[in-house]
Amino acid sequence: MNKLSKISIRKLADNIAARSTSNGTRLDPDAFYENLWETTRRCIFCSKPSYVFGILDPSGHSDPVLRSGLAKGQARFLFYGLCVKCYQEEDAFERVEDKIADDSLEEANFRAELDAAGATYTKETASDGTDWICISHPGAVA
Repeated sequence: MNKLSKISIRKLADNIAARSTSNGTRLDPDAFYENLWETTRRCIFCSKPSYVFGILDPSGHSDPVLRSGLAKGQARFLFYGLCVKCYQEEDAFERVEDKIADDSLEEANFRAELDAAGATYTKETASDGTDWICISHPGAVA
């Protein structure tokens, strides 16, 4: 665990981006930093400001939801933050993997429901800072 600060997140992002790829493409250190900061600045459990951040590397014994979509030899690193109170709880680290897996499964189910309804969800951000959903209606003009 490392204390959370923009400096520590920037150093981590630069270090990882210099040595890693995502599906064969080099990581953009600035975009990676923004994503890391957004992911770790709030506690994964209670959304209070984070005190520390951590990295979860799902291994063979991890929830299959966290390992889905990985080819042999690929790895996935999941970042999270914890506030002072949650960091001090005895079972915090055991609960982190469950929380990340539950959130991933919830998002996958949400996307499946949208797909069944003919809508598309994207991680792109609208000008107002929110994620947006594009809904196609039968007979709509593109």
